[in-house]
Amino acid sequence: MLLVAMAALCGAAAAPGQHPPKNIAGEETPVKIEIVDPAAVGGTFHSHNQKVLRNGGGTFLTYNEKGHWYLLRSADGGRTFETVYRSAERTAPPPIETDSEDRVYLAYGVAEGVKFLRFSPANGYTSPDMTKVYQGSFGGGKFAMAYDPGRGQFYYASRGGYVLTIDKAGHLLRTQRVWQRDPKDTGPQYPHLFVDADGTLHHAMTMTPSDNKPWYDLIRYVKSTDGAANWQAMNGSALSIPTSCGVKGPSTLITLPDGGESTLYNTWLCNMHPKAGKVHFYYRAEVPGADRIHYMRFDARTGKREIDSWTDRNNEFKGETISFASLFGAFASDPEDPAGPLYFVSLDKNSRNLAALVSFDSGSTWQDYARATVELWDRGTVSRVGCSVRLTPDGKVIGSFKATKGGIQQVFYFQFPALLPKRALAR
Repeated sequence: MLLVAMAALCGAAAAPGQHPPKNIAGEETPVKIEIVDPAAVGGTFHSHNQKVLRNGGGTFLTYNEKGHWYLLRSADGGRTFETVYRSAERTAPPPIETDSEDRVYLAYGVAEGVKFLRFSPANGYTSPDMTKVYQGSFGGGKFAMAYDPGRGQFYYASRGGYVLTIDKAGHLLRTQRVWQRDPKDTGPQYPHLFVDADGTLHHAMTMTPSDNKPWYDLIRYVKSTDGAANWQAMNGSALSIPTSCGVKGPSTLITLPDGGESTLYNTWLCNMHPKAGKVHFYYRAEVPGADRIHYMRFDARTGKREIDSWTDRNNEFKGETISFASLFGAFASDPEDPAGPLYFVSLDKNSRNLAALVSFDSGSTWQDYARATVELWDRGTVSRVGCSVRLTPDGKVIGSFKATKGGIQQVFYFQFPALLPKRALAR
């Protein structure tokens, strides 16, 4: 099925009284938006895992329609997409990763356990050339995956608190239960995974209380520096696994320990992004009448919280005119370039449109970077925004989101050009 795409260069025409955001070079930043499938009734689920990437074989995207997930491929830079694969299982769209040979890998939960697929350029990505199923009660529906290029292996995290280590040939190397649910306290729910440039595996988890009051209460973090063999808190202290999910557990607590945030209010980690010795988090605490917007930065070695937009910045995560308060959004960068910019894409609460901020100092300050200025959807309905965690080989930030048009859910693809590091522009 060939999916018709509609393109719009955003930034050329601003709304009355507004100006298109300028990048650091003083130029307008174009944002291209595509309708992935005008006929689809589907979505991108949430912002906790990577569902878009680009390699030498094209641009790949997963999304969900009527309970089944699809893998799409674009061979023309994201202007049009073609269905590569439609799943037989009814589950959320899986996370995707790629390797140096331009193969595409997907993993997701099924009734039997975890399913792992590989698509290769040798057959034009038309069907999986490897399918593996790992048996077990790992907890399906919510999952994350990350590729470790230095070790040539993948990590898969499940809602049940497990982490699986899988090599590129599909061999299951290790199964670990990292998080222990306390039936009287809280348990794992939404996993996040990221392998940084040093090969450290970062793993965060949104927890849910046993009585679902609120739905989500804690956000916790662990890491591994040896390929998921052993685990630590962010400050390097060793952890025995499975480790407690509760408020008094020994792993690193991301949510604020006071003010009721870790026990009374709905808190859900939207996205995590380690870069250059820092770990960046974005989440919203749904406090009645006064939602708390948390952009947080931690030191990856000491585990110290260095920045919190709620306590330090008057509950604002913003640039000059763009401000974020959405439940959904995602970071993107070139993790192998410590001096490179960090981007965050979400719904601008002022224009109610897709927008992006950029930071050149690891989150200490943020600037307006890009904003869509045409709308192919009902105003304010942008949600489930996700990005490829890494910039594309040709220097783009790419991602997807869900929005509604006339009450019908549709899936959108976006991209915009990234910048050279600030030091390069100063030459």
